[in-house]
Amino acid sequence: MLSAASSGAFLGADVNYWTSIFPFVMLMSLGMGAVFVPLTLTAVHHVRAEDSGIGSGVLNTMQQVGGALGLAIMSTIASSAATDHADKIAPGVAKGLAGAEPNVIRGLVQLGSFPTGATAAFFFGTFLMAAGSLIVWLFLNVKHEELATDGPAAVPGH
Repeated sequence: MLSAASSGAFLGADVNYWTSIFPFVMLMSLGMGAVFVPLTLTAVHHVRAEDSGIGSGVLNTMQQVGGALGLAIMSTIASSAATDHADKIAPGVAKGLAGAEPNVIRGLVQLGSFPTGATAAFFFGTFLMAAGSLIVWLFLNVKHEELATDGPAAVPGH
């Protein structure tokens, strides 16, 4: 195995999907579930029947724009954190692999820094979902009973 000379540990030995990435994925998914369903229901709440298509279209457009913006921000955070971590571990990897091809060293440094970038991005995504949930819960004044009665009028004869 390859060792990181600066710490004496194997490169990536402390990386575990279940402890380094999975908790943040779960927190982010819980936040998304807590935000998206109420957001969809409340976004079309009290929209007139003739405007429901426009209301749904605006909601879907904003979700797409928000998703693209969120992905761009999270990718930037992941790249920055991974680059910072790569700068820290590169000297140790290069020293531990003295005489190895530069492409091999770069590849190992990239593999060793990816989990740090992914963790930072998922942590930020978790923060965004928690903040969105908090904003919805604090400032949205729509009662559950109102949403349950919202919908198209009954069809005559049925």
